[in-house]
Amino acid sequence: MKLLLDAAHDARYALRTFAKSPGFAVIAVLTLALGIGANTGIFSLIDAVMWRVLPVKDPPGLMAVVTTQNGIVRSSLPYKIFGALRKRARTTELAMYAPVRVTIGVGGNTESAADAQLVSGNYFAFLGVNPAAGRTIGPDDDRIPNAHPVAVISHGYWSRRFGLAPSVIGRKITIAGQPFTIIGVAPAEFLGVEVGAAPDVFVPLMMRPTVNPAWGDFAGRGEPWCITLARAKPRVDSRQATAELEAIYRQETPPLRQWDLSNFSGRARQWIAANMVEWHIQMLPVAAGLSQLRLQFSQALFLLMGAVGIVLLIACANTANLLLARAAARRREFTMRLALGASRGRLVRQLLAESLVLAAMGGASGVLLAAWGTRLLVLYLSVGRSPIALT
Repeated sequence: MKLLLDAAHDARYALRTFAKSPGFAVIAVLTLALGIGANTGIFSLIDAVMWRVLPVKDPPGLMAVVTTQNGIVRSSLPYKIFGALRKRARTTELAMYAPVRVTIGVGGNTESAADAQLVSGNYFAFLGVNPAAGRTIGPDDDRIPNAHPVAVISHGYWSRRFGLAPSVIGRKITIAGQPFTIIGVAPAEFLGVEVGAAPDVFVPLMMRPTVNPAWGDFAGRGEPWCITLARAKPRVDSRQATAELEAIYRQETPPLRQWDLSNFSGRARQWIAANMVEWHIQMLPVAAGLSQLRLQFSQALFLLMGAVGIVLLIACANTANLLLARAAARRREFTMRLALGASRGRLVRQLLAESLVLAAMGGASGVLLAAWGTRLLVLYLSVGRSPIALT
């Protein structure tokens, strides 16, 4: 108890001392705040983009099914390939989503374009995501094209547009000019599996022709648009699962020698060989989510982390120099206190208390600076594209 009282007395004395020399205190706090704030902000961004695990069931077991060719990775599959894999695979469970921009209307008022996702009927159950209200999209909503115009909205959209009103379940909205019924709200922590994206609405995959008629039917021109997620079933390793998916993929994309290419030009034959035949299935772990941000900014963020680390070292050195200079200026004060009976240990303890108070003030200011700075940096990165959403 006596130690706590002494510590409180030392802290109060430190604050009174700083009040007598506010210029020193402000400079020292700002110096520490800049160093700590920059490091905290950049580390927070690296954590959100690179390391944070998705809030889903069994994140280590979550995989993305991609195709590769000579080191090039393509993250999406044609719908025909996804359908074949989902129907015939025995070693893996598959789900998919596809991002799309849509216009949403509420109460007869059409709003600006929003981010949405087409999802397979097992998407939410596959990820182990339970609704905050209502229910999620299920397999029965995803069997017949254009038959089930239902939607799950994000928690953020529920808060922004409907004020968290429970009556939102069953309410009608329009998506791409067509009426949809809100059947559920996603949990607040779930923003999909793509880091940086925050879709406002999830709709069944089978509603694609309604949501975006310009895409045409599901077969389309064979272009890849299905981002496919997978989990190997119990007692099945990833190599066995990949081998099965590769075999199915090869059956759906036969070797070039089996194609009749006589009606194609030389350039067309080269394009077919590069884009339709030589790709191979691969499964990549995505416990921390899929992210184009990771590919775009990871190197820059780590370089920034190194730079702000140096800034923090310089800030600490400058603060130490300020404290040493101030201690030299207080030599007469220390001599007087020793003459009055104070021990050297008591003086050291008081100086440590002053340093800790200064560090606490600088740390608190640095955290506030980091919170402001990270938001500003995310807004800067979002210019000219869909807003980046990072918690």
